[in-house]
Amino acid sequence: MSHAKITNQADVVAHLITSLGFTPTSSLALQLLDEWKLLTSLRVDVAETGVTALWVHQVVSIVERIENVTGVILISFEDDKAMTV
Repeated sequence: MSHAKITNQADVVAHLITSLGFTPTSSLALQLLDEWKLLTSLRVDVAETGVTALWVHQVVSIVERIENVTGVILISFEDDKAMTV
């Protein structure tokens, strides 16, 4: 098993893109952690305007179904050139 050394936000984004296998757009990406160990990486498409509550409920229900989650890294990919960590 290999270990990634992640020390800054750029490392987090690079590791997430590698984990997913592609660079998302118009998506919310999550990395779910158990202490310092990565449990999973996932992506959820951004909802249309006006259905934000439904979209947030979808993300929360995904996180709640996975056991031992002690931390969540959330990255918003607005388009192919913008993101928020």
